[in-house]
Amino acid sequence: MILSVILIGVCSFAATLATYILAAHLGVFAGQQRVMQKGAKLEALVRAQGAAVLNRRSETSLTKAFPRTLGVYEVMRPDGTPLYGSETHRLYDSAQSVARNLNIENVQPVRGMIGGTVTRLTPVLGASGALVGAVYYAFSFHPFGGNTDFFRVSLVIVMLMTPFFFIGLFTYLFSRRLSRKVNGPVQTLMRAIQKIQARDLDFVVEEKSDNELGDLLEAFEKMRQDLKEALLRQWALEEERRELLAAISHDVRTPLTMIRGHAELLDEMDELPSTAARYAETILRNVDRVTHLMSDFHTVAELERGQFAIRPRLVALREFLGAKVVEYQTWAAADVIRVDLSYGDVPGGVNAVDESELLSRGGTGLVMMDPDRFAQILDNLIANALRFTPRHGQIHLSVEQREDGLSVRVQDSGRGFMAGDESKVFRKFYQSDPSRTEGEHHRGLGLYIVKTLVEACGGTIAARNAPTGGAIVEFFLPVSPSIGP
Repeated sequence: MILSVILIGVCSFAATLATYILAAHLGVFAGQQRVMQKGAKLEALVRAQGAAVLNRRSETSLTKAFPRTLGVYEVMRPDGTPLYGSETHRLYDSAQSVARNLNIENVQPVRGMIGGTVTRLTPVLGASGALVGAVYYAFSFHPFGGNTDFFRVSLVIVMLMTPFFFIGLFTYLFSRRLSRKVNGPVQTLMRAIQKIQARDLDFVVEEKSDNELGDLLEAFEKMRQDLKEALLRQWALEEERRELLAAISHDVRTPLTMIRGHAELLDEMDELPSTAARYAETILRNVDRVTHLMSDFHTVAELERGQFAIRPRLVALREFLGAKVVEYQTWAAADVIRVDLSYGDVPGGVNAVDESELLSRGGTGLVMMDPDRFAQILDNLIANALRFTPRHGQIHLSVEQREDGLSVRVQDSGRGFMAGDESKVFRKFYQSDPSRTEGEHHRGLGLYIVKTLVEACGGTIAARNAPTGGAIVEFFLPVSPSIGP
């Protein structure tokens, strides 16, 4: 990079210097031609006036024809005696010296400068053709002398802009050269990165380069090999973990079922001592807890291995929701928590109805969806809301049927999410402050399962705190438009 900058500077300086020299010679040539034209006009004027030019009254016309800005002139007698002009000292010491220099144009370069001086001695002839005097003129020419103002201004502008032009030009040329040299390795690197993002590590970085990019590509290839080995080990361990989790959750169900059956038999015995009855209730409660945990583990294993399917079918949504709300009321009865529902099938509006009215409308509002997965989503959300809602609290389930799907919201009157937890609650095994969940047996799988199922159905989900307190989890599921009356 530093070398490129130095080369750009050197090339720009050399090109600018060459341009200055060329412009200087061009200015000298143009100035010389212009002044020569002025000299020719002066000679024509001298020939036209003849001997009258020796009269000082001609000084005005001569000065106008050959101004001081172009050079100097002097009108003299045949013996070299000066009469008038912008030059007044004696230039020739004798008539012979004057005669020798008539009509001779002398060009003398100026030492150390671009340009020079041109001198000429023009004869003044009388009516008889005899020499009656002479007019001497001399002018200097250099890049800025002898030219028009427009030419001089243009030359100055060109000289000022030249360095910037060449810096830009050589920067562009070196950039093109550098881009051609860099583009290949960079494109190879980008393709490799895209493959890794797609979890494809079965490739080899073969691009070679003799600069720092070559070292980068070699390091990237080494990283790819190490990453592939590490990921293969990790993926193998993950697969073993999933298989083990699925096997455990499956194998534990049978002994749990047996334990539950025996505990229920003990609980139903009339003559069972009170202490044993409490033990039986404790066994049943913990069996239910372990059963739910194993069910969650099994669901997670299915989701992560992709071994689950969405099986949509026609569902009477009002009847389905009414039955689920009755079920949730049963769950919440022990803690005196109210679970209510609002349902609307008109886009933009929600009609609040009670459970009995929903059940009485069974058979209307058919939608195409997977009722098992929808029930699994609602069950986990309501169970999570019940876990954090205090006694005598309230949980509100709102379902709005739109043209493109279902918008569902579950809101509770609990403590809500901790600040910053709204985007984390859907992570697997995530738990907030332990002091807030102490004694609640929170596994951190419910909302993860919900999010995975919602996204598998093509929907979206989000969590937030309600302005009036409590937590809100809302999701959207695309379903086919409702049919029926």
